[in-house]
Amino acid sequence: MRLTEPGLPDARVDAAHQQLLAMQADSADPVVLAALRIAAGPRGRNLEADIALLGRLADLPGDDAAHAVRLLPVLANAITSTYDDQTLIHASHLAGDTPTPALRAAAQRLGGEGGPPWTPRPVTSTSSRNWSGPKGRYPTGAYLHAQQRPVLPQGAAGVLAAVRDCSSKAYDDPPGPRWSADALANAVGWRLVEITERQGPDAAAQLLHRIAQEMNASGPVDVLADVAAGLHLRQDIAPDVFGPLAATAGMLAYTKIRGGGGWRSFAGNDRLELWQQAHTADAAVARQDLANQVANTVANPSYSRAIGVSQSLVSAFAIQSPDASRPPAADALACWDAAYDVIAHRLPGDARLGDGAYHPVPEPATQHDIDTALCRLALATIALPERGDKRRALLAATVLLASRPLQAQAALAHVLPFGLGAGPLTWLLTVLHSHLPDGPLDPALHEQLVALCTSDMLSVRVEASAVLTSAGHQPPSPPTTAAHPTLAQTIAAQLGTQDSA
Repeated sequence: MRLTEPGLPDARVDAAHQQLLAMQADSADPVVLAALRIAAGPRGRNLEADIALLGRLADLPGDDAAHAVRLLPVLANAITSTYDDQTLIHASHLAGDTPTPALRAAAQRLGGEGGPPWTPRPVTSTSSRNWSGPKGRYPTGAYLHAQQRPVLPQGAAGVLAAVRDCSSKAYDDPPGPRWSADALANAVGWRLVEITERQGPDAAAQLLHRIAQEMNASGPVDVLADVAAGLHLRQDIAPDVFGPLAATAGMLAYTKIRGGGGWRSFAGNDRLELWQQAHTADAAVARQDLANQVANTVANPSYSRAIGVSQSLVSAFAIQSPDASRPPAADALACWDAAYDVIAHRLPGDARLGDGAYHPVPEPATQHDIDTALCRLALATIALPERGDKRRALLAATVLLASRPLQAQAALAHVLPFGLGAGPLTWLLTVLHSHLPDGPLDPALHEQLVALCTSDMLSVRVEASAVLTSAGHQPPSPPTTAAHPTLAQTIAAQLGTQDSA
């Protein structure tokens, strides 16, 4: 959870919710688990797991605090309501998670309503594979634009203009000659041949690298593979010229085309033939270009988001060793061993090659510590940008303060120091003030409340002081700050008027 960057979406939160709800389904405190389930919202739905959780809540002993504050019906309604907590436009995608009689019965056993009957709205599939625009009709301007090929300048300027024009195609633009892959390959390929004849192969190779730099992940990167195939066909004309160019174009195509269905940002197993073809055209150039592309990727500030670099190298070297004098697959194994050393250094536990599975060795933790960590995650959901996530986090805070006050206070002490903004901090403090547990405050929470009493956010300062006062503590005085210049001038003018009188 990015508490340090509140207001930004974080896909890892959903993954943490779902994994922890599954891993702690049988061992965690059911009330704490229910609070985390509420914070997870619609994305945490699992019929079997929710029915089992409601059953665990029903089996709580009679002296549990959740019974004393009549919390069980609230938990049941909050969990079942997530099955209807969605916009209508997304209803059809979640049709498999509709409430069942078993879920309603489990909720009603706790005194809940069980949720109203719900039927998903049928929606026609609009996946990218079968979507062709609104009933095949396009605006006249967009249709005419797609039918006209752009006027391109001569030389390198024409190459880059063609690539940029094709990259400008919107997802829902109508098909037409302007977006023809063959036309783009011809526009780029013949100009490369022209530049090779007039300026030399080095200028053409530099232009190939410039083309690769111009393209983003959704650009027409396949044109590099088409150009490589065309240059390879002409290699017999001038092997020393078209061979290295074919290797460069093929190598750039291999590293730029995303693999694994688009998930791997650096090459992949999908187009290994491009590496083979580049190596066949000119092995030395292919090796050097691959090394340069890896180095550029690692040196890029966005390297943390690059996925698949080591995997692509292992796959490429397994099918074609960069050095023909070495035994087959020797470089692939060496690359894997180097990657393994890095992985073993980063991960805790014992990562042995022979086991086939990684078994971490976590630090010893009691179930109470785990439950407290689950409380922290539930409350930290307030840092997400969606209003629904904030609302559910406040509900989880209310549940925990009412029934598990010690763990709730420890979780609040962890969340409050972060700069969540005046709104979320005030809402959390208001919930704490309204459901202040009996007994002394958690020392860490008391320390954070004292610090918030000196905040420059007035609502936070006032609410933190109110919590301390209700808990029997004397809040510190707010810090002295200089008056606003306008106010200072007004007071000085008023005092001057009184002195004159």
